[in-house]
Amino acid sequence: MATTTAHARLSGELLRALMPAALLGIGAVVAMVVLVRVSSASSSPLASGGAVLALGLGAAIFWGLLRNTTAGVLVWLVVALFAETYAQIGIPLDRLLFLALFGGWLLAVMSRERRARLGLIEGLMLLYVALMALSAFAGHQYDAAVVFPPDALLATSAVFPFALFVIARSTMNQERHMRAFLWVVIGIGFYLAMINIFQEVGLNALVYPQNILDPSLGVNPERARGPLLNSAADGVVLVIAFVAALYMASRDELRWRRLALIAAIPMPIGIFLTETRAVWLAAGIAVIVAIMFARGFRVWYVAIALVGVAFIGANWQQFLSSDRSSGGVTSSSEIESRLNDIATLNAAIADKPLTGWGISRYPEVNTHRHEAWGDVRWDAGFGFIAHNTPLVVAAEIGLVALGVWLAILIAIIVATGRAWRQLPRSGLASRGFILTVWLVMMIWFLNSLVIDMRVFGVINAMVFTWAGIAVGLVDRAEEAAAPIEDLAEPPGVSAP
Repeated sequence: MATTTAHARLSGELLRALMPAALLGIGAVVAMVVLVRVSSASSSPLASGGAVLALGLGAAIFWGLLRNTTAGVLVWLVVALFAETYAQIGIPLDRLLFLALFGGWLLAVMSRERRARLGLIEGLMLLYVALMALSAFAGHQYDAAVVFPPDALLATSAVFPFALFVIARSTMNQERHMRAFLWVVIGIGFYLAMINIFQEVGLNALVYPQNILDPSLGVNPERARGPLLNSAADGVVLVIAFVAALYMASRDELRWRRLALIAAIPMPIGIFLTETRAVWLAAGIAVIVAIMFARGFRVWYVAIALVGVAFIGANWQQFLSSDRSSGGVTSSSEIESRLNDIATLNAAIADKPLTGWGISRYPEVNTHRHEAWGDVRWDAGFGFIAHNTPLVVAAEIGLVALGVWLAILIAIIVATGRAWRQLPRSGLASRGFILTVWLVMMIWFLNSLVIDMRVFGVINAMVFTWAGIAVGLVDRAEEAAAPIEDLAEPPGVSAP
């Protein structure tokens, strides 16, 4: 027994000794890959500046993963926001950073520097990933889509968000982690809002990255959009960031809470400029729910609701028009496309309810087995990707996979409900924070009914990280057998 304990201790010490070298090596590899790709992809003399960026990212990865996993998570979220930009020059930077992040965290767990909390939620996540992987390797009637192949969907819809949930639950379970995460989300939202405004007023020189302005990339080039190159995705992130900003602005104990309020001001403008009805609807429902239940920061949502009602009232004719650029909501072309999409998805599920047609096969199904909804134009939505996440999960992977997917969401709601009962009514780590988790999950789910949320890794990761932090708070409290308010920052620690 003593020998076994000694061997375990020796193994842990060896891993701790090797971890800095391993992480430094990973950071160096990422830096070299970025440097080579950027330099070879551009003849501009500024391309050499990629060396500085690469080395900076390598240093951030090394320091963040060695000293603070939270820093690694936040760096990944920012970099993943620009994944489409780096993809244009052949750099899967989000995947490289994720390997560094998860590898560093796993080494820390193996060396007993950190502890992994695994339970029902994580088991369901693992089962869902396994079902996706089986579908990817199995033979199917149609070929996989080129734009969103199986490995990409597996990463963005499951591996990235689920891994960040596990990491956040086990390591980001203190108030300082909450603050850091929420400030990063607010910063992302402020950036997206300003980019949308710059596009609207014609300040294109201030738009970064410039590929946002390239009409040949992504979708909705006629609308305001961010680095995700999709106005709907851009809007979802903005609504999520708006929730974070209003929550932080309402925390009297935070020194910089007015900064959160300032950052929140351009976000509704950015949301409007996406010209995406589903985003507007989700934002409106979130405001109504917050007015009903957001004790302590309800006043901000009331103000937003009044401004929104006044704007709609003053522009009622435009609101009822079909001109999306002026705020009209009655254009029918996209509605017809979505209805045909639902008809095709339902028919696909009925044909193969258990195994589905195969991950990433729906565009082919929608080409060869397209259906129309009633009297809707048959060609509406023909050959497009799916615009309903739950239904496309069932159509591609089967009803069992859909059941597991829904079970994950329900399990998270139950776990955060446990946190709601234990958290205090005031403070940063309070019931208000759990309400923000529920609002964000509601926004994410509502939009998943009209877009394929699986392809937006950064949005999924942001939502699941948020949930992981909430579940981690109550885990930590239960393990310490103490109220959560006793697990906040020690006296004398300032709250930025």
